[in-house]
Amino acid sequence: MIRIKGLTAKLYNRLNRHKILNKSEYWDAKANFYHGLAVSLWPNCYFDELFDHEQKAVLSDYMDRIKGKNILDIGCGTGRLSEFFAESGFRVRGIDFSERSIVIARQNSRQDNPDYIVKSAWDIKDSNFYDAVISCGCLSSTCKDADELKKLLKIIYEALKPGGVLLISEPVHKGFLRRALNMNAKEFKKALEESRFQVVSSKNLSFWPAMLVLANIHWPKNITVWVLWNR
Repeated sequence: MIRIKGLTAKLYNRLNRHKILNKSEYWDAKANFYHGLAVSLWPNCYFDELFDHEQKAVLSDYMDRIKGKNILDIGCGTGRLSEFFAESGFRVRGIDFSERSIVIARQNSRQDNPDYIVKSAWDIKDSNFYDAVISCGCLSSTCKDADELKKLLKIIYEALKPGGVLLISEPVHKGFLRRALNMNAKEFKKALEESRFQVVSSKNLSFWPAMLVLANIHWPKNITVWVLWNR
């Protein structure tokens, strides 16, 4: 049984992230225990608000590269970014293998766009359909090695229309900071290129080990903001 609450559970989940992050039971448990942004992000909601703002600002800079309206958000969670892109004028389908997360996403949505479906990224069958695919944390949580990453990238590539765009915001690290995928940025870029993607642009979102403590404990807002501004 996957546990979420308590320091012991957090430590266990961190040490075994390569085994549990690619299981729907873990994300269902998070969705049952946490609320708001913490379901898909971290327990510190103030940290989540600042991260959400920074991530959306970066993604906004790349929206004009999308030459159509149909977007697939893989690992959409509770629809945080699906709603963001829908509000920006795109037609969005959000998929996630966590049934509980999709329930929350549907509850939070006030319209039929985004369209949310319970589905794993591995089960995408669409061909030449989407103008863009978004992955924010999905690839690094779903794939454990380069072979799995390239298999999933192939599925994504086939789902995109010719000239389609893959927008990714992924915590790509090797060693302690990694998620399930143990890979540095250079290796990740190589996997993309070997999967027929052309890396046009990239930008780093800052992260350092101390942020794990900041993100995983619900510190007061003034402490959270002070640490982030003085990093």
